[in-house]
Amino acid sequence: MEIIKYAILDFDYTLREGYGVYDFASFLFSKNFLEKEVLDKMNKQSSLYDLGELTHDELACIACEIFASGLRGKSLKEFESLAEEYIPTFRKDIYPFVDEVFAFMLQENIKPIIISGAPQILL
Repeated sequence: MEIIKYAILDFDYTLREGYGVYDFASFLFSKNFLEKEVLDKMNKQSSLYDLGELTHDELACIACEIFASGLRGKSLKEFESLAEEYIPTFRKDIYPFVDEVFAFMLQENIKPIIISGAPQILL
């Protein structure tokens, strides 16, 4: 019987520099797709985290909820188009060692599982 091995990896600050949902929200704001109020709310939560008033898990949940609420009523087609435009920028922040790590995992028949608060369309 073959044993299946898995590697569970967080995306933000493990495989990629930065917190994906924040970076994407800033990009969407720069394209006039997301309102400043959404960024301000997200940044306030980040400040609370920096002060130790929120745990990492609380920040992740709240930031994603705020981000999602800012997308309500927006065009899915425009969102997808902007995501496609943003992906090259998002991917350039992937750490240089990631390709080597994934090549090793494939060679060793280790199946990677990536967890992230970043929107799935970016992963």
